[in-house]
Amino acid sequence: MDHLSGDTTDGPPGQRITLSSCLQGGPRAMHQSYQDAMAIVAKYGKSDYFLIFTCNPKRRKITENLYSGQNSPDRPDLVSRVFHRKLEVLQDYLLKKHILDRVVAHVAVMEWQKRGLPHCHMLLFMSADGNPRSVEQVDSAIQAFLLDPNENNRLFDITMRRNRSPGSLYGQLKVFQEIPERLSGNDQCRCRRLPKI
Repeated sequence: MDHLSGDTTDGPPGQRITLSSCLQGGPRAMHQSYQDAMAIVAKYGKSDYFLIFTCNPKRRKITENLYSGQNSPDRPDLVSRVFHRKLEVLQDYLLKKHILDRVVAHVAVMEWQKRGLPHCHMLLFMSADGNPRSVEQVDSAIQAFLLDPNENNRLFDITMRRNRSPGSLYGQLKVFQEIPERLSGNDQCRCRRLPKI
C-alpha cells in the first residue's frame, strides 16, 4: 500500500502510533513483564534457583526432520518447536510434579543466540519448606552422574560420544579413573590440578 496514492486511511505521515503491550517484544510488553517480575520479587523475596535451559541443535527430533544439505540454523521453526516442547516438559516436572519441591512462583525469559538457538533463563521461588537453607540441601538438588554402562549401554555411549574434548566430562572421567582410590575427593582435585569443588 502507498500512503501518497491514498491506499491507506491511517492519517497523515509522521503521525505517532503507540503499540500496545500485547505486541510481544515491544517496549511496552518488555516494561510490563519487568514490572510483573519485580512484583513477584517484592512478594516472595529473592529467587532460590536460577536455571538456564539451552537448545541442543543435534537433538534427534531436529536432525531427523531436516532436508538433505540443511543444518539446524536453516530451520528456526523446527528448532523453536522442539525447544518449546522440551521446555514445556521441564516446566511440567518443575511446576506440576515438584521434582525440586513446591514452586510458588517462577519467572522465565526466552532469548535467541546470534546463531539462532533459543534458550531460557528461569528463576524459581520455592515454598518456605522447600527453600534450600544449607549447602547440603543445594548439593542434593544439583546432581550429575553417568549411567551404568552395564544397565543402559546405548545412553552411556551417547553421553561419551558427545563429550570427547579434554575439558569435557569424558576427559575428566579418564583423569579420575587414573587416580588411586585411597585419595579423598579434595585430594583427587589437587592431585590432577583440577579446581577444588
